[in-house]
Amino acid sequence: MSLYKNFLIAVISLILFFLSSISIINYYIDPGNQFFRSQKFEEKLANHLLANQDVMIRFNYNARLLKKIILAKIKARPDFLIIGSSRVMLMNHHLFNTPSFYNTWVPLGATIQDDIAIYYLFQKRGWGPPKTVLICLDTWILSRNNGKEAWKVFFPEYMAAKKLFLNDRPPPRFYEQWSETVNKYTQLLSIDYLTASFNKMNESRQIKSHSLIEDILVSSNPNDCPTCDIEHPDGSRTLSMKKELTTREEADVLGRKSIIHTRYNNSYTELDPDYTKLFEDFIHYLLSKNVHVILYLPPYEPAAYYEIQNDPNYKMIPFSELYFRSIASKYHLEIIGSYNPDQLRLRADDFVDDMHLKEKGVWKIFNNKFDLKNT
Repeated sequence: MSLYKNFLIAVISLILFFLSSISIINYYIDPGNQFFRSQKFEEKLANHLLANQDVMIRFNYNARLLKKIILAKIKARPDFLIIGSSRVMLMNHHLFNTPSFYNTWVPLGATIQDDIAIYYLFQKRGWGPPKTVLICLDTWILSRNNGKEAWKVFFPEYMAAKKLFLNDRPPPRFYEQWSETVNKYTQLLSIDYLTASFNKMNESRQIKSHSLIEDILVSSNPNDCPTCDIEHPDGSRTLSMKKELTTREEADVLGRKSIIHTRYNNSYTELDPDYTKLFEDFIHYLLSKNVHVILYLPPYEPAAYYEIQNDPNYKMIPFSELYFRSIASKYHLEIIGSYNPDQLRLRADDFVDDMHLKEKGVWKIFNNKFDLKNT
């Protein structure tokens, strides 16, 4: 009995040691800048961007926190505002021919909650409304079961926005705040986060520069770091040389692989009536402030869309497009893009993966559509 007890204690101790080791590595290496490097990194990055400097980013960071910091400090009201996911991150002021511009994109799947909270942060400054707002409409934003939790960084702003914009006064839900905390700290035990930690340590040894500030390289020269994306003061991002050189064959493989992988995890099978009302109330609010609203439907990579068309698990994607087009018609809104790349004459070599365009793909869609200098 004593031998069995000692063996059990040894096994439990080994498991606890293993889990503790993972947690400590993830906490201190912190590839997503969520823990040990939280906020300090975003503050430093925000200061460089607010000083009108381009910076190269090697690793992930808390993009929502960054947007909070910048929108609280930015000096002038942008006339043109972009709201949405990483599928609009490449859109810059050159594309829309206006210097008065800011792109508020966020990663990990922007939701309707993100959109509303970000606009609240903008309006909270006491400025008048922007002249134009472009909203990226991902297929999942109006599904309650989309699995997107990152928006809860904006939980207080979202609740305040609902009161201000929509005259909605629901009591704060404790379980949502608790869920945000649990979701954050379970990453310390995540093998994916551990892999990212090791990748970060690896790349740290490979990249050496006197101008490196933690994970920020103050530069706009892609040759300084071919695997780094470039963050710009207008909120946009330029993809790394490595991503821009993705071949047609690689994009096709990534497109099919991603769509097939997520086939049975696709839980957003219908539009939620509460979310559709929330979306339309938000549109109505913007229009009441004389904002020019543009709806953008981001395309899928051709091989990925082929899988979508032939798989009933993805029936929500074409249905969502029909819904958003009906909203554009109802409110007389401009709508650009399509989930179907064939409608936009896009090819596989215009994409990095199943959902993200290269710069040339973005320009194919938007080139010559805007002349905002005099608006």
